This record gives sequence, C-alpha cells and structure tokens, in this order.
Amino acid sequence: MKIPLETDKYYHIYNHANGHEDLFDNEGNYYFFLKQYSKYIRPILDTFAYCLMPNHIHLSVKIKPKTELKLLERCNTILILNQIS
Repeated sequence: MKIPLETDKYYHIYNHANGHEDLFDNEGNYYFFLKQYSKYIRPILDTFAYCLMPNHIHLSVKIKPKTELKLLERCNTILILNQIS
C-alpha cells in the first residue's frame, strides 16, 4: 500500500537491507549515497538528521512546502527548455 508523503510535514524515514546483507560495503558507498542524496532528494526536502549504517539508514526530514516545490518545478522546466534551444 502506497502512502503519499505530504508537503510541509516531518517524517522519520528508514530503510534496511535484505537479510544479513549490507547497503554500504565500503566508505566509497557512503560518499556515493550522500552525493546522490544531495543531487536528487535535498531539493525536495529539508534534512534535520541522518544516520548511515552498514545495513540500514535513518533520515529525519521535512518535505518542503508546495510553493517551494512548484518553484523548483518551474526552474527545472526552464533549464530543460534552455538545453533544447
């Protein structure tokens, strides 16, 4: 069952690897995760705390207000249109 995240709300998000597997095998995996997180997730939410462990993660976040998300969407559209021209 999907539960949508609401704007301007706080969430504790966590994820655990399957069985005894690890999410992060080495130090480079942590850096890669944080780089991707900054690129794709940070624009849509505010992060208050995070904890990355070998087999699971915890995030304390707040989804940004609708006004900020709409502005981000407009900016992305303008960037795409400029790249096409």
